[in-house]
Amino acid sequence: MKKAVKRAKFLEHLANRTPCLIGMEACGGAPHWARQLTKMGHQVQPMPAEFVKAFNIRNKNDAADARAIWLAVHQPGKPVAVKTEMQQAMLALHRMRQQLIKFRTRLPETLARLHFVVFAVLMLVHFAALNTSA
Repeated sequence: MKKAVKRAKFLEHLANRTPCLIGMEACGGAPHWARQLTKMGHQVQPMPAEFVKAFNIRNKNDAADARAIWLAVHQPGKPVAVKTEMQQAMLALHRMRQQLIKFRTRLPETLARLHFVVFAVLMLVHFAALNTSA
């Protein structure tokens, strides 16, 4: 199939086709699309991006990516499991927690650096005042 399909018409286009094997590169939105397509009766196989990349021998564009995905799906390899909505929500919570931990770690370091800069500026001002008065 060489026909371009807009995102808004994607599900409608595939709803009108007989169930088939659909390969896709695993990314952030892949579980959503995989769940929608599975509901329509299609067999969905998300493939790891590193595995698909090995089959892309041309410049990166949609047609070359589609060919690489097609080749990857037909190779013996382990597809990525499709996450449920609950699994995706838990993953999002874990990522938010990691970001919070990073923020809490960096805040005292930033405040310490800021305190040092303010102290250094005050020292320079005082030294300049001493030099001008002498």
